[in-house]
Amino acid sequence: MKKTWIILLLIVLIAGAVLLTTQIVKAAKASTDANTATNPANKLLGSTASTAFGANIKLYANGDSLRVRKSPSLTGDIITTVNAGTFIGTTTGTEKTADDLTWVEVTLSDATKAYVAKNYTYIIP
Repeated sequence: MKKTWIILLLIVLIAGAVLLTTQIVKAAKASTDANTATNPANKLLGSTASTAFGANIKLYANGDSLRVRKSPSLTGDIITTVNAGTFIGTTTGTEKTADDLTWVEVTLSDATKAYVAKNYTYIIP
């Protein structure tokens, strides 16, 4: 009987340690993610595709090799590509739909007007 209680106590202690370790790791990861520019939780535009955005919102790339195009289309000439976490440009307030995507017009740092697919971008609140 005493052996059974000891085994049961060990099982409970091990399960508690595993649960506590898991919670500590999740908290540490959440803290790290909240401080990085590539955190998709920082207002993914694609998750709110039906919401139009006004002008002067800073957009960042949510994935590697995001194509910045001259026109709002998959066939539009590529101006440049940017990697995750990279500042793309500032919105103009214009959005267009083409190729089953919503395209956001942005002003690049050199004042060039360009388009990016909205669901591959995010903003940092």
